[in-house]
Amino acid sequence: MSEADGQSARYLPIDGGWKIRIRAGQTPAAAFRVIGDCTDDPRTHRRPLYPSAERDVFFDRLPAEMVERRPFRPVVIAFNAPRFVFDFHHAGGILGHLLIGFVGPQGTSAWLHDWTELDVRYVNGRMEYDLADARFPGVRIALVAVPLADAAGALLHWRVTGATDSESLVFCYGAASGVNAYEHFDCRSFGRSPAPALSDCIDCARAGFTHTRCFGPSMAGPPDLGIPLYPDDWEAEVRGACAPCTDAGVAEIADAEELLPGPAAVTASTAWRGRDDAVPRTTGAAIQRVDLVPGAITGHATVGMGPGMAEVLDQPARAYASALARTDAIAGRVRIGTPDPFLNAAAVMMAFGLEGIWADIAYVHGGWSWRFAYLGWRIYYGPDCYGWTDRVKTAFRSHVRLSLIREGDDCGGMASTIEFPKPPIVYYNMAEGFIDQVRHFFDYTDDTALMRELFPVLCGLVEWEDRRLRSTEDALYENALNTWISDSHWYIRAQCTQASAYMLNAYTLLARLAQRLGDDPSPWRDGADRIREAMQRVLWMPRAGVFAEARDTLGTRQLHPEPELPTIYHAAEFGAADPLQITQMLHWVDTHLRVSETAHGGKQVWSSNWFPNHGRSYTHSTYELAYAETLNYALTNYLGGRADEAWELMRSTLCGLFSGPTPGGLPCHAAADGTQRSNAEFADAISMWPRAVLEGLFGIVPKKPDGLVELTPQFPTDWDDASIEAPHFAFNWTRRGGRERIEWRSPSTTRVRLKLPVRAAEILDVRVNGAAAAFGTEAGIRLTWVVVTASPAEAGSFEVGYVPFEIGQPDPGGAPATLRRAEGPTAAALSRAAAEICVRAGECLRVDVSAYGATSLLDPQGVLAGGVLNDGVLQGRVDTSTGSALVFLECAMKNCPYILPVPLRIEPAVPVQRRNWTSPGITDRGPHRWALVDLSSVYNAPVSDVLTRVVSAVRPPASPASMIGFDYWVSHMRDRLPEGRMGMTLPVCDAAWRAKVSADGVAWTAEGIPFKTAREGNNIGVVTLAGGFPVQIEVPIHAEGHTLYLMLSGVTWPMQSHVVNLHLVLRYRDGSEEARDLVNPFDIGDCWDTSLGWWHDTPANGFENIGGRFGPAGSNEVADITQPVEVDTEAHILAIPMRCGHILDTLGLEAVANDVVFGIMGATVLRDGPQ
Repeated sequence: MSEADGQSARYLPIDGGWKIRIRAGQTPAAAFRVIGDCTDDPRTHRRPLYPSAERDVFFDRLPAEMVERRPFRPVVIAFNAPRFVFDFHHAGGILGHLLIGFVGPQGTSAWLHDWTELDVRYVNGRMEYDLADARFPGVRIALVAVPLADAAGALLHWRVTGATDSESLVFCYGAASGVNAYEHFDCRSFGRSPAPALSDCIDCARAGFTHTRCFGPSMAGPPDLGIPLYPDDWEAEVRGACAPCTDAGVAEIADAEELLPGPAAVTASTAWRGRDDAVPRTTGAAIQRVDLVPGAITGHATVGMGPGMAEVLDQPARAYASALARTDAIAGRVRIGTPDPFLNAAAVMMAFGLEGIWADIAYVHGGWSWRFAYLGWRIYYGPDCYGWTDRVKTAFRSHVRLSLIREGDDCGGMASTIEFPKPPIVYYNMAEGFIDQVRHFFDYTDDTALMRELFPVLCGLVEWEDRRLRSTEDALYENALNTWISDSHWYIRAQCTQASAYMLNAYTLLARLAQRLGDDPSPWRDGADRIREAMQRVLWMPRAGVFAEARDTLGTRQLHPEPELPTIYHAAEFGAADPLQITQMLHWVDTHLRVSETAHGGKQVWSSNWFPNHGRSYTHSTYELAYAETLNYALTNYLGGRADEAWELMRSTLCGLFSGPTPGGLPCHAAADGTQRSNAEFADAISMWPRAVLEGLFGIVPKKPDGLVELTPQFPTDWDDASIEAPHFAFNWTRRGGRERIEWRSPSTTRVRLKLPVRAAEILDVRVNGAAAAFGTEAGIRLTWVVVTASPAEAGSFEVGYVPFEIGQPDPGGAPATLRRAEGPTAAALSRAAAEICVRAGECLRVDVSAYGATSLLDPQGVLAGGVLNDGVLQGRVDTSTGSALVFLECAMKNCPYILPVPLRIEPAVPVQRRNWTSPGITDRGPHRWALVDLSSVYNAPVSDVLTRVVSAVRPPASPASMIGFDYWVSHMRDRLPEGRMGMTLPVCDAAWRAKVSADGVAWTAEGIPFKTAREGNNIGVVTLAGGFPVQIEVPIHAEGHTLYLMLSGVTWPMQSHVVNLHLVLRYRDGSEEARDLVNPFDIGDCWDTSLGWWHDTPANGFENIGGRFGPAGSNEVADITQPVEVDTEAHILAIPMRCGHILDTLGLEAVANDVVFGIMGATVLRDGPQ
């Protein structure tokens, strides 16, 4: 793509980062179709630079106990259009902006961020700029902005060429807001016109300036952005200087708009120290000016905080060299070489992402966003992979010292953040993830001494979980805000796959540690066995081939059959599923969850099929796209041997790294096209990316306690070469046709067990260090694993020769499928899930598989009755429920065993037409057409009072159960009340419906359906298991006719998707009954849960807009009911066919799903059907 003027800018990879050309007149790309495209103004994009995070900025002024709970992660925000924001985190928040200006002859001037030609590079953790502007012919300015090594701040090395002796460079520092922003990064505090300082004192001289900000006990910045995390009565001191410097002074700036005319106007109003002995100014900016000379002139400009600033300012050239040495060392921690230059550059940039989440005593939730020292979620994996295990060890000890709960109901648990005041409390349950990251650290380090120290802590965490989150005698556990994605999830006392898988992992680790430390491992092993058995018995769904999300232990004890993505990947990674089950779960995701394709050949999988959501778009935590989720799921694909599918997932994350607004890092949330969405520099994504690359793609999994490195490289089909240099292991890999070679190196003596995936008709030879070696094979999915182990050494080689073959797709038509000899890399993704074979339930399946060397049939889902494999033909009668299914064939080609999945799509024996709402279309309002049901005896509340009563009546689970999930659900329910958080929601409203009620108590819907109701007082009959209302009610109908129309309204939740929410029973006078289950979102949907948006998304039902504040009045105004409709508080309209000629006596309405609240607002019988 051309980067000429008028065309969109694009981020391109370079060694160590990215580059971009920005020119005046460029227009944004219409869409992100090519990786690196800019769909907005790249001048506004910014790159955080991460200086040293030493907390010594505090210690010369404050006692250690005042800051023991204050991690320190300063950051310098370098914009593509060069200007710089200095954010000192707990030491003062945003304490200034550095603007640089050029003043030409006759007073012509411009800030550098307004120059028209910008060549920008982010390389090895620093920003490099090459600037030109037609207003200043022949002048070029080069800047290098690098974070300081010995203080908190940055140093700019600048060089100006082509200037005359009548021109000058101006450095302006000021506008300290004191805001400690954690998510709103487009506010004025970061803008090009920042707010002026509030309570600053600036002292400026040629030798430099000192910018002092005094914080009282409540100084926190604007209430919507600031957080009171600064020490009481803290006095922040920022120092800076430009060398050389001609003049220095203070410009009294009352409003940031005064900066807009340019640097010449600012210098004209500056009180220069050489010419004016005025006292230090407040509400202003420090100004330093450099008069330029013909030819070239270089210098340094530095801003920072901390004891090291004295030496930095005294010797800026030395500080610059030290800063470059630091960033180069970080850049060199992991280097990879692959055919993808975007990936190669990303490996360097992610080292700085990891540096950015380190905050001296702990890792923080984000390098820029959410700079709190959380115990989780997945922040320690990446630092282990990049060799920062010393920091991980420090973080573990900090959390144990400051976050361990030593008394009370939660004794043995751990608080989720260090910043929580004493005594710590459990809110987010990050202990499950913490335990696995201790396991990960142990595998990388074999630090037995630390494990001895942590063992009683880990035992206490497990005991806490057993006591608080295990609801029955079964060894199964409740998800209670225990993963990143667990917001807006309410499992209250349910038996859940995710928590149980985590606890399986915890018991397994404790068995290992007990044995290593000389204790008895058997109780822990037995506990792990009990968890695994219970998960298989209670939660594994054989026909679906996937774990259920959860089983309720309250109410009707429903099984929740629709898992979200973490249920898949946690069950896989923690050993709850065997390899065949992992394959089935991957197939379930392939056939059930929505996929978005991205540029660069990437794809992302949406986190669930749960409703309600924001109109089938981004819904925090419940219907989501997030980079860490994609990366964790990529690891599951690698577990299943699906290298090409995993690589597609990895490629989508590269789109985020090479897009704005923060190129070079990963935020929390991803857009559907792979670009960044929100929460920049997020630790989960930053940490999981190295793990997915090093442990998944390159397949390096250290097992240092066993003196072993497990090496399972899984490169894309079309790669021939790859290499990696990491702190704990390095290797070069080549593939030439049917021969693969690996040359490896290790910093310590180790065994290496290679498990190499090949698609082959025969293994010809295996060599270790050049000598023929014994090897084993294992059957994989559409591949063979070659397994061989090298003896302990610090270097060595493997070589595997084989006859390549591509495994084709079975032909359901009866013709034999074939294996094709592969000549070099194939373009097709050989491991990709094949297209499904469609067959109807009850039919006989017959597939010729004679070419595959199939020896036996595996049918774990019970798909085939009488399934057999005879003479190379798979046959059997399809005897199972509809939907996607898998059967497997055990196959072998000579010495290459493999498993062939045969994917099926089971169609119903008789086609079922999808139900979509159809308006009755009745125009006359004659009473003879309708039998209106009087519900006055059924109504038990006004719509607007329902949630208040539920919140007042709901009761928590009995002690010692954890209250977290319950309290969290109650808080969300409470937020829907008029006194709730109005910024999050509007109260439930039925004003529009009330206004329609006539004097005779009848209201007509927009669809033309009349209902008997009440203009005032009670107008809904509510059922719920939550409390405050009955579980079921009986509605008198006493009418016969064609169709029963019901008007139902209420609230359901994402967790109650794909399960029965309400149960209806139509009871006829002749004693017969018809039952109907209403499942969210197919038969009923949410009407009140405004935090997830206001959407009608149940196409089977019509709706009436009972709130009337916005949206269509009813479903009759909607062109396509199959698409989400944004609408105010609504009631669903259900049309239920009646038995002709039979009187319907009553309708039973029963709440089935926990936590849902629904009620009936109207019932009407259409006597004779539409005409």
